[in-house]
Amino acid sequence: MTDDVSRIDLARELGVHEHVLRSHLHEYFGEQTGQEAPEALTRGQADGFLAWHATRYGTAG
Repeated sequence: MTDDVSRIDLARELGVHEHVLRSHLHEYFGEQTGQEAPEALTRGQADGFLAWHATRYGTAG
C-alpha cells in the first residue's frame, strides 16, 4: 500500500482546477527544491505543499 497523493486528489482537496494546481506545484517545488513537481506526491510532500499553499493563497486557489 502506498501513501502517494495524486495531483487530482490535491486539486479536489483544494477546490482548484488541475491546471491551477500544476502552476502552484511548479512554484512550490521550484522554491523548495529547484526541481519539477512529481506526478504523485508522498503524503509528507503533500502536507508540506498544503501548508505552503494555505500560507501563500489561503486554502483555495
